Amino acid sequence: MDHRSLDRKAISKSSNASQSSLSVTDSSFSWHSSTVVVGGGDQRSQSQQMICIDLKHSLSNTLPSGYSRRRPHAFALQQADGGVYVFSVGSDEQVAAWTSTLNYWAARESKEPLIGGVGNMEFGWGECLQDVIGTPDRYKIRPGAKSVNISEWRPPVPPGMNSNLSETEQYANLQRHIDSLNKDLDGHREIKAKMSKRFLPRTTAYIKALSNWEAKQQYLLHEIIKYQNYCDAIEKALALQAEAQLTAK
Repeated sequence: MDHRSLDRKAISKSSNASQSSLSVTDSSFSWHSSTVVVGGGDQRSQSQQMICIDLKHSLSNTLPSGYSRRRPHAFALQQADGGVYVFSVGSDEQVAAWTSTLNYWAARESKEPLIGGVGNMEFGWGECLQDVIGTPDRYKIRPGAKSVNISEWRPPVPPGMNSNLSETEQYANLQRHIDSLNKDLDGHREIKAKMSKRFLPRTTAYIKALSNWEAKQQYLLHEIIKYQNYCDAIEKALALQAEAQLTAK
């Protein structure tokens, strides 16, 4: 996993100091660095963007306080490609605020993956399982079953376009996607017994097929956690809006 560590530097006591700041604009998360001159006027005009991170399909999590003595208040932002940025801020409250904000915008802007077509590549759970007959407690291989060439399974690339749905529409859409992911996970777990019967233990095909199965299971679990965090973030925002409207009356 690619770890990219960025610290939020404190302002020194000298007249010229380096200052870092974090900002979120729609689906982008930016880290700025600027030279602060005491009495120097508008500091924003002197800032330089150091990095800009696309939040679509990202997930931010609080890191435990024991993560680092030098960084007692830190959070991690994992991108869709697996890359991870670690940010250190000033307090637990700031960590909670940043992770909540980042996950909210990731939830608003991320479009759920489309259901892909069925290809002709075999990962260990395709047509080859038609050679496994019988009931789960008495599976057996059909006579004459041929050897199978197993390809490496890779997670689908998430959509790069932004979602244009409203908060309530996006929430409902993501909930439906979570239901679909849970069904996929249940079905994926059910086929493991057939796969174990279809391939001879310790063979290359068996090792590849089971490796693919594990990879897809981990992917589905991660996606369920990610989209559940998205739904929680939008649900919290909707609740705050409803509370504000009641207070305003």
